[in-house]
Amino acid sequence: MQLDSNKRWTFALIATAAAIAAMQALSRRARLLFGGAALSTTKATARLPPMVPPNLDAAQQALYDTIVDTRIKVIGREALFDDAGALRGPWNPEVASPALGQHLERLATAVRTENSLEARVYEVAILAVGAHWTAQFEWYAHEKIARKAGVAEAAFPLIKALAPPEQLAGILEPDEA
Repeated sequence: MQLDSNKRWTFALIATAAAIAAMQALSRRARLLFGGAALSTTKATARLPPMVPPNLDAAQQALYDTIVDTRIKVIGREALFDDAGALRGPWNPEVASPALGQHLERLATAVRTENSLEARVYEVAILAVGAHWTAQFEWYAHEKIARKAGVAEAAFPLIKALAPPEQLAGILEPDEA
């Protein structure tokens, strides 16, 4: 089934928003279980105990390994791990609760890999939704990916500032705006 550009965009934005909302909900659940502040790109120890081998049970270790295997080439070591070796962003809380975390990973992987959008369009959608929800880690992890995918440099400050689409006209490609 071929979707027109507007339907593809709508699907991408809904799926990205759902994935970010689910990860934020997991972060809130993890804070209730372990104490601490909201997700950010700071050390995991500020929110949760670092979920690192060899201190993981079998389910946690399996999820940790899956996350590392599927994300290291996408976002790189610096974005994936903190100084203690714990996973950054949504992944440390996912490993803390593998019963929920494994489903969030399946959702995020499906949203990322099973869509018909070009990488640059998909990354603009992630950045726009991340900026709207002030999801710091989404911006941190995906800004570099968006640059590699070919998103225009002038678009980044505008997307981050939640500029209306009209201000991005002529900066983004027509299928990105």
